[in-house]
Parts: sequence; structure tokens; C-alpha cells
Amino acid sequence: AAVIVLWGSYFLMLWQRRRAELQVAWGVKHFEPRSFERPQFQCWHNKSTGEQRYYPEWRRLAKRALSLLVTLLQTVFLVFLTLLIYLHYVNAFEYYSGLKKTLIASALNGLMYGSIIMGLELLLFGAISRNLTEFENYRTQSEFE
Repeated sequence: AAVIVLWGSYFLMLWQRRRAELQVAWGVKHFEPRSFERPQFQCWHNKSTGEQRYYPEWRRLAKRALSLLVTLLQTVFLVFLTLLIYLHYVNAFEYYSGLKKTLIASALNGLMYGSIIMGLELLLFGAISRNLTEFENYRTQSEFE
């Protein structure tokens, strides 16, 4: 593990050096990528300062806190489902013998884990996460990603 950490640090330093060399060679050292405003951005208008398009940071922080809470609940739910599948595996391993034991304990648990856990994670929780990110109302596409 220590070797991987050291290699990662060394690689990052080398990449930063190479990136700086390429920026100078290509003439883009002070290049700032353009960010376009998302059409889904819901802005407010501040009449006292005249600022036309803004979104209060306190609202975004509150929405991020809600998103964090939902993400934590999703994680707890996935850990609970994994524990249930593991308990099913242990029970099937104790009560069955022979080929039945192999089929029920191993194959069925693999199918349950693959279909339930991965299906929930990819389909349901992926949709929830995308909607929560949209709910946070980011102004530009780069902030959204």
C-alpha cells in the first residue's frame, strides 16, 4: 500500500510538470475554459444590488445537506441488504449439503447480489443521485458535473 501511495504521489508530480510544459509549448498557460450557463439553472434577481442572475449559497448548502442525508440513507440501505444476503448465504450453507448447498449458497446469492444490489445501485440510486444533483441547481455545466 505504501508503494502505491508513493507511486501515486510521484506520478502526480510528474504529470503536473508535464502539463505545465505542454501549456507553455501550446501557448495556453493562462487559458480559462469557458463555462456556459445551464438552461435548467433557476436564478434569482437581486433588486437592491441590481445583480440579475444569482442563486443564494445558503439554499445550495441546504440542498447539499439534504443530498448528503439521502446518500447516507442509501448507503445504510445497501449495507443492510448486503448483510441480509450474507445471512442468507450463512443459513443456506448450514442447512443444505452437497449440490444443493453449492447451488443455493453460492449461485443464488450471486444472483441475488447481482440483481438486487447492483440493480438498485445502478437504476434506482443512480436516478435519485441525478435528480438530487439537478435539485442543487448549479449555474454552469462544469459545476453540475
